[in-house]
Amino acid sequence: DCCAKALNKFDILVDGSVCNQVRRSTPFTVSNFICNAHGSKIRILSRSNPAEPVTICEFMAYGIQEF
Repeated sequence: DCCAKALNKFDILVDGSVCNQVRRSTPFTVSNFICNAHGSKIRILSRSNPAEPVTICEFMAYGIQEF
């Protein structure tokens, strides 16, 4: 695969604040990442090459509603 290493270094941001920094030495196809944050906007920012867009085939965010 030409692009398997593209997502080895990235940050997960919620409403502009970093909630997880992912640094992997091996490629992956499916994974879960914990992000203990509150907000409405999620951003995935590549640290390998921040100027290049990141291609993600499927993305799902799970959360709970606070009362």
